[in-house]
Amino acid sequence: MKYFLFFVLSLSFAAFADSPRQIFLSRHMEKATSGKDPALSPCGFAQAQAFAVQLKNTPLPWLMHTPYQRTKQTAEAFSQQGRQLLSYDPRQLDQLSTELNNKAGNVLVIGHSNTIPALVAKLTGETVAPLTEQDYGRIYILTQQGKQWLLKIEQLPTPPPCQATR
Repeated sequence: MKYFLFFVLSLSFAAFADSPRQIFLSRHMEKATSGKDPALSPCGFAQAQAFAVQLKNTPLPWLMHTPYQRTKQTAEAFSQQGRQLLSYDPRQLDQLSTELNNKAGNVLVIGHSNTIPALVAKLTGETVAPLTEQDYGRIYILTQQGKQWLLKIEQLPTPPPCQATR
């Protein structure tokens, strides 16, 4: 029996090792107010939790965010054992792009409306539509194929706590 269990576990690890590397990029979730460093709104916290639930079973060792409160709070929703929060400088997208291309494992990157589309373009070579101040929950999923990144764009469904504010 223990050899059978070892065999099954070996197969599952082999399947994991064969899965392509992915980068998940998103703007922070809804912010509470304007200002220099606003926190997430109650709706923003609900959006972050809904997004985290979607990726809870995805191996995601790296959770990257800018030094701003709203991006860190969005990334913190994904915290669990084996995941590390890392801050990056949103003014250094070339450096971040290089780091993402060289980092082993899947990565979550939480940024801003003016940085995430630019970072997607740097990584994929594809131009994506700009994000407005009202755009929350757009998820850019990059899947590595050879040395290139394939882009898929999804929209997070609006969580119930946010529906009353829309």
